[in-house]
Amino acid sequence: MAKRRVGLLFLLLTLLASNPPTVLADDSAPRHSAQYQQLELLNDVEWFGMNLGGGWAGDFNALKADVLLFTLRWPLFYWTVLEVYPSFLFGFLGAGTRMGGRMYVGTSGRGEIRVGLGMGGGMFTPYHSGWFTAWSMNLGEEEEEDVVGDDVVDVVAGVVLIPHVQYIYNFEHINVGVGLDLMIGVSPYKTTFHCTAPCYAIGPMVYFRFAVH
Repeated sequence: MAKRRVGLLFLLLTLLASNPPTVLADDSAPRHSAQYQQLELLNDVEWFGMNLGGGWAGDFNALKADVLLFTLRWPLFYWTVLEVYPSFLFGFLGAGTRMGGRMYVGTSGRGEIRVGLGMGGGMFTPYHSGWFTAWSMNLGEEEEEDVVGDDVVDVVAGVVLIPHVQYIYNFEHINVGVGLDLMIGVSPYKTTFHCTAPCYAIGPMVYFRFAVH
């Protein structure tokens, strides 16, 4: 009887070793599975992010320091609820939202390409479109002279569109990447020195991107 019990116990241990319980298998490797990466790591909320770079906006070079808040991510789609884009040294100053599609690349399952469109509004410096007449005082007399409009900075308010493409690699709690934005501003207003309606500005911006999720 004792030998039979030992034999049954040995057989049971052999079966458990060759066929581990499903619960143990699920708990031991979800963080390395494709399902975890696609449904958990890649699809939680990006609470905060920034685009840091620069480029050409209108008639001027500009620095870029966008603040990104609450990017919601689904398997094939993303939506940044609020984006603030202050471009320093002239350029675009405003806020909006951006959204688009996602395509996964690479063998790790953590790389992705995002292509989409940002939409918002703000202030921007439009292209100069002509000459203007300035008045100067010379020995007490008014003298009319023509000068190039680039000597004067003028801004208008309007709609801002941002077609963009980004490559992003996702780590455990952050992601990093690079991107290209095409900043497009259109305004129904005209300025004294730069343009007659409609005013516009367009220019590329390249940047390093990071986000916390």
